[in-house]
Amino acid sequence: MKRVIAVVLCVAASFYGGEAQGRDFVQEIDGYSRRAKLDSALTFAQEFVKTYPDSVDSHGILGTLYARAGRFNEAVAAFRKAIELQPTSVEGYATLARLYSQAERSNDALKTLSEGLVRSPESTALLMERAGVYGDLGRPIKAIEDYRAVIRLDPQMVDAYHSLALGHASLKEWDKALDVLARGLKAVPNNAMLYVNQGGVYHAMKNTKEAFRAYRKAIEVSPDDPQVYRAMGYMAASVDSLDAAQKAWQRVLVLTPRDGDVKLALAQLYIQRGNLDGALKEYKEMVKMAPKEPSLHFALGQVYLEKGEEAQAKTEFHNSIRLNPKRLEPYKTLALVYMNEELLDSALVVYQDALKVAPGDAGIYNNIGFVYALQNRLAEAKSSYQKAISNSKSTELLKDAQENLQIVESIQAGKLRVRHILLRTQEEAQQILEKLDAGENFIDQARRYSIDKSSAAEGGNLGFFSPGDMNSAFEEAVLKLKVGETSGVVKTPLGYHVILRLN
Repeated sequence: MKRVIAVVLCVAASFYGGEAQGRDFVQEIDGYSRRAKLDSALTFAQEFVKTYPDSVDSHGILGTLYARAGRFNEAVAAFRKAIELQPTSVEGYATLARLYSQAERSNDALKTLSEGLVRSPESTALLMERAGVYGDLGRPIKAIEDYRAVIRLDPQMVDAYHSLALGHASLKEWDKALDVLARGLKAVPNNAMLYVNQGGVYHAMKNTKEAFRAYRKAIEVSPDDPQVYRAMGYMAASVDSLDAAQKAWQRVLVLTPRDGDVKLALAQLYIQRGNLDGALKEYKEMVKMAPKEPSLHFALGQVYLEKGEEAQAKTEFHNSIRLNPKRLEPYKTLALVYMNEELLDSALVVYQDALKVAPGDAGIYNNIGFVYALQNRLAEAKSSYQKAISNSKSTELLKDAQENLQIVESIQAGKLRVRHILLRTQEEAQQILEKLDAGENFIDQARRYSIDKSSAAEGGNLGFFSPGDMNSAFEEAVLKLKVGETSGVVKTPLGYHVILRLN
C-alpha cells in the first residue's frame, strides 16, 4: 500500500532544533499561521530571512510556508538553504525528502535522503524515511535492507519491526514476517501492536486460529487499547466471526465512544445480523457527531425504511438531499417510498428534481414513465420510456424500457393483458381459487399447477391480446374484471381457467 508522506507544516520556534533567532518574527508568523492568514505569514517569513539570512530557522519556516502555499520550487530552495547552513541536520534532509515525496518526485527524495545519510550514516530517522520511499516505488528489497539497518542500530525501534514485517508480507514471505515480529517481541516484550501485526500476518496466511490467538495476546497485554480491539474486529468480521467482531467493536466504543469508523462498521454488522435497533442507535449517534454528513442521513433513512418507519425515513432522505443535492441515490429511494405509499405526484416531483441533477439518466426516465403509466397518463409515459431508450447505456435497462414502451403502446391500442392458470377440471380450478383466497401467490400457483406450459413458466402471463384474439367466454370474463382482480372459474374448450387482469 502506498505510504502517504506529508510535509510538516506547523510553524515552530526552533525548526531545526537550534536556538531560535528573531523570536518576534516567529511569534508574528505563528499568529498569522494559526489564523490561516498565509499571505501575511509569508510576508513576515520573508522579512525574517532578510533580517537573519544565516538563521536555519528562518529558512526552514519560510520553506514550510511556501509548501503550504503550493509554491514548490521556492519551498525546495528554502529547505536547501537551511541544509546548506546546517549540513548535519537530519530534520533538514527528512523535511525536504517529504516535500519531494508529496510532489511524487520519489527519485529526488531518495537522492536527498542519501545525501543526508552520507553526513549522518547512522541516522535511523533518515533510514526509515528512505525505506518508506523505496516502498512507495515498489522496491521492497531495498526497503527491507534499510529497515534491517535501523534494527541493527536501534533494536528497540518498534516501527522498524512493523515495517520490516510488512515488507516481507508484501512479498508473501510469511515465515520471515513472523520471524521479524517474534524478534521484535524479544527486543520489546509485551508490545501489543507487534502482536496485532502478528495476527494480521496469520490472517493473511488464512490461519484464523493463530490470528485470534495473537489478537487475544495483544488484548491481554494492553486491555484498554482501542486499536487492538479495532483490528481484531475487522479481522473477525472478514472471516464471518460476527460475535467476536461485535464484541471487539463494542469494546472500542466503550474506550473511544466517538470512533466514527467503528460505529459505521458496527452499524453495518448489526444490519447484517438483523439487529435494526442496534444499527439505528449507531447511525443516530453518528448523525449527532456529524450532522452535516449527507451519507449518514441517507444510511439512517435506509434503516428507518427497513423498520417500516416511512415518515422518519423520508425526513432523513430529504436531509441527505438538502446537504448534498448532487447525489442521486437519495432521490431514487425517496421516490420509491412515495410510490409505495401511492403518492404518485410526490414521486414525480422527486424524480423531476433528480433529472435536474442528471438530465440524461435513463433509469430516472424509465421510472418516470412507470409513474405516468400508473396514473394512466399514457402519452407522457410513452415519451418518458422513449427518452429512457435513447439515453440507455445498459442492455438490461434498455430491454426493460423497451418492454415498458411496448406495454404502453399495447394499452393505447386497446389490447388486454392477463395472467391465467389453466386446469383440467373445475374441482382443481376451485382448489386454486381457495389457495389464492388464502393468500397464495398467483405467479407461484401458475408455475406449479397450470397445464398451459407455454405461459406457466412466465407465471401465467399471456402477454397482450386484442379483442377477438381469445375465446369469447375468456374475453368476456376478462372484461368484467377490474385491474388486479381475479376471476372465478372460467370454462373454455381448453379447460378451466382462473384469470388475473393486469391492465
